Amino acid sequence: MSPPSHRLRDTWTLTDCKYQLRPVQGFWKVGEESGTWLQFGGSWRPSCPFLLFQGQQGPENIHCAATAPKPVISLHPPWTTAFRGETVNLTCDGLHLHTPEKTRWYQRWYPQEEILTRGNTLAVRRSGEYQCQTRGSSLSSPVRLMFSRETFILQAPHSVFEGDALVLRCQRRGKEKLTALTYTWNGKTLLDSNKSMDLCIPRASLNHSGTYQCTGSVDKRFPVKSNSKVIKIQELFPRPELKATASQPTEGRSVSLSCETRLPPERMDTLLHFIFFRDGRVVGSGWNRSSELQIPSIWRQDSGSYGCGAGAVARGVHKRSLPLQISVQGIPVSQVSMETQPPGDQAVEGEILVLVCSVAEGTGDTTFSWHREGTEESLGRKTLRSWRAELEIPVVKESHAGGYYCVADNGYGPLWSEVVNVTVTGTPGDRSSFAWVGVAAGSLGALLAAGLLFLCCHWRESAWAGLKDPFAQSPLCPPTCHAQAPSRRSGIQGLRSPSLVD
Repeated sequence: MSPPSHRLRDTWTLTDCKYQLRPVQGFWKVGEESGTWLQFGGSWRPSCPFLLFQGQQGPENIHCAATAPKPVISLHPPWTTAFRGETVNLTCDGLHLHTPEKTRWYQRWYPQEEILTRGNTLAVRRSGEYQCQTRGSSLSSPVRLMFSRETFILQAPHSVFEGDALVLRCQRRGKEKLTALTYTWNGKTLLDSNKSMDLCIPRASLNHSGTYQCTGSVDKRFPVKSNSKVIKIQELFPRPELKATASQPTEGRSVSLSCETRLPPERMDTLLHFIFFRDGRVVGSGWNRSSELQIPSIWRQDSGSYGCGAGAVARGVHKRSLPLQISVQGIPVSQVSMETQPPGDQAVEGEILVLVCSVAEGTGDTTFSWHREGTEESLGRKTLRSWRAELEIPVVKESHAGGYYCVADNGYGPLWSEVVNVTVTGTPGDRSSFAWVGVAAGSLGALLAAGLLFLCCHWRESAWAGLKDPFAQSPLCPPTCHAQAPSRRSGIQGLRSPSLVD
């Protein structure tokens, strides 16, 4: 057979059975099982006992099985008990996308018989136990049929699972209808009616298992009991089991939780939802289709009792796993050290000093605190999920000189760093003093200059008064004083000396 033209492009991971399928020349190949092949067109290869193939549209249509794929027999009509002379049609529902060309049937009661049919349907009129098999599959579970000679029978379906509707029918041979009817379960009356009707339990549970029987009559005369029928309600899926990639993970690591259960071949089309709990509270987004929960980073506060639930919502069946204790392990801090920025354990007065506390390892939240040697008072405290923390002293003073150390604790006990001795230099402070001195010196110089100018001008005026040459140059008198001195004429006319006035 030539490979089909359609090709799979992606590698599919089957989360419920941990196998990967990848396309190889038009076939699906199971990545973890060498030599395990599944023909893409839909027919099974005998060497593939691990996968159930139900479609080509996506991985949700592929399921796992512990054994080779098993077909399921369905009945039409659905009753396992019928009157002799009637016909029950058996259909072998396999795992193929299309009806198989041939189906092999086995009749197990005497005389035993093997029947090969075209298609997947067999019409049965004889009591016996029947099984079917298609190419590449294992034998189906047996179906036991009874064709009765009695005139009054109780009819029940072949298999009933949790959440199924359980329908029982009391049937009388012939055309006369029953006018009184009673159904009993383990001897207790479930339904008492004055007309012929079925007994219907909309959603069967395991508690509905037991022995059923009916009693009927025509015109309420001559009541007749039917055959008794033992019905066992089958479990739709077992209690889920919660599994974790690690029950004692280290803080910060990822952990995957999986809620594992399985559906019977007869109910593989049942839609299951899953939910996860920690200490009774929902973890994640609640009910969803995924049976796995990924915790990217787990911490000590995530320790607790975990559980999961699986449910067939449409059938009203929900089950919860047993608890699984997960204890997250932390790594204590180690090798606590402190350094300064700028480096060198030297600070400059008036500038910023940063004390950096760091650890070599440690998980979870770590509390850092800074201390000064000889005092118990904490300079600062920070709690971070980090291996490093900083404390800033915005303006360094001379009083900040001394020994400093830090302490780190992530819940396993504190560890101290070595003491770092910080020295404070006064360079920026000296520059500031020099600036003030410069300003003061500049101001004093200006005052001295003004005084000299005043003395110079006063000396000039005195020179005029003494009839000396007013333009005689003095080394202390700047030229500007000449510009401010009065002219010879105006100075003589305007001169008012006390001695001349007197």
